[in-house]
Amino acid sequence: VVETYETEVTKNMSFLWIKNIWATDAAYKHPVLSYADFSASFTNEKFDVNGEQKSFSDVNSITDVYKETTYNLVTENLSEQKTQANGYFILILLSIGTILLQQWVSMRGQKEQMQFSSVDGQGASQQKITMITMTVMFAIFSFMYSAAFSIYMITSNLTSLLSTLIINKIVDKKMEKLEQEAYMECFLIDYWKK
Repeated sequence: VVETYETEVTKNMSFLWIKNIWATDAAYKHPVLSYADFSASFTNEKFDVNGEQKSFSDVNSITDVYKETTYNLVTENLSEQKTQANGYFILILLSIGTILLQQWVSMRGQKEQMQFSSVDGQGASQQKITMITMTVMFAIFSFMYSAAFSIYMITSNLTSLLSTLIINKIVDKKMEKLEQEAYMECFLIDYWKK
């Protein structure tokens, strides 16, 4: 069991420092799931037994394969892996940091637009509240869900950040060119008037 775990399972479920991407990147989570976490992953699933769809409780009454005693017997020699930290909260911090950075860059790019987005000028404060709420929400999700979710969030935030920076750069160059053309036009008009 230990050899199979080390060669097959670890190879397919690890990512950088994380030993199991289907568990949270946290010191309190372990690469080998507890029976409660293991069974929770498929308690709502339907199983095909001789062509019939059976629920988890029905299958558990037919066979011992998914029972806690069998699970503990199979994972008995994995006691070291059951106590290891699955991660070190790095992905959680990265997901919080990337969403804050991405939102800050977006807010900077829309600063003038936000001043005039509402009659009473509340647009900027509403965007700050949204930024804080989104950051807290994704921090909670990163703590609750798997490391794979955090990897997705970081990748999504970095992609969004990169595209925002590229678009802002293109728009800034275009606006600068239009301002120069307008300035030159005003300069030429003034020159010809004299």
